[in-house]
Amino acid sequence: MMLYLTGAQTSRVKSKENPQNDPSKSLGGYISSTVIPNGYLNELWDTISQLTLQKRLKETLGFGLINELDIPVKNVQLKIVTTKENIASFRVAAVGVSTEDYAMQQIKNRYQEPLYGEFHNADFERASVDIKILTPATQGEQIALYPFNIVIDVTENGMEGTWAAFENAFYNDETYCVSKVSENVFRIAYKDETVLEEPISCSYLSDGSFTAQFEGEMKNGKINSVTLISDEDTFQPQEAIGIWLQRDINPTAYPSNERILENFKNKVEPKTVEDVEIIISYDLANEETETEQPNQNIEENADDNDGTNTPSGEDADSSTGDSEQYDAGTVEGIISV
Repeated sequence: MMLYLTGAQTSRVKSKENPQNDPSKSLGGYISSTVIPNGYLNELWDTISQLTLQKRLKETLGFGLINELDIPVKNVQLKIVTTKENIASFRVAAVGVSTEDYAMQQIKNRYQEPLYGEFHNADFERASVDIKILTPATQGEQIALYPFNIVIDVTENGMEGTWAAFENAFYNDETYCVSKVSENVFRIAYKDETVLEEPISCSYLSDGSFTAQFEGEMKNGKINSVTLISDEDTFQPQEAIGIWLQRDINPTAYPSNERILENFKNKVEPKTVEDVEIIISYDLANEETETEQPNQNIEENADDNDGTNTPSGEDADSSTGDSEQYDAGTVEGIISV
């Protein structure tokens, strides 16, 4: 499964080497041979300017998803992993692409919208919880975090020492990661797209002067996803899907004077580039395989919600369900861009 830029000068049918290396020109048309590398999605968009914030301009880019495997797949799901602080939201429209020319509709610039394709909200927030540091830790102190089974050894005094200790403790953990939201607020989050059925209460123990407060429970925010290929259909080798990805500025993105002062006080850096990932998951298809995971078809509407609802026809705890496919047990794949 590979994701390509569009806007090539010629069809892949005529030449497998038809590169188009400029993301700003990925506006549909022929699918190019230029692969979007893993972790590259944030480089596709321009910095969010003050003009974009004020006018809330929508921007749309087109990509081509091709099944480069030698076997068919099914249950192809796409989600845009984002965070609470992102000032933009992302919507996805999937359109059919013929293998006769590997072309989709082309728009003139990123501020136009395609005539064909219905956009669905695909924003997804990994389960997380914020911890506000009230009193920084001191050298030699130990902090235990529950239910994360993390023990933090502090080697330096103060807030910087506390952050360094948190960062070191989570560095090699397979399940959780930690990030810095502001000077005294850290975020603990799942590394994968686990959807929690119920929020999880968190606590800590310290043998020193460290004090903190968990700001709520660990839970997901938005849990939208879009089904590109349903569980009943198959995505054959060398078949393609056209994907329109649209960035829209949130209504509350332009900060008030009060928010600007609060961010300055808490040393919060304003974001101008979104921190997002495209996650495309799929199951290998087998005509004799059955799966228990319910799915929606791309034609169904995905709710634009705050995380309390999921797209129509999809259970809140469904992602890429276990399935017995091909030769052995569970076979599934994920690509991250």
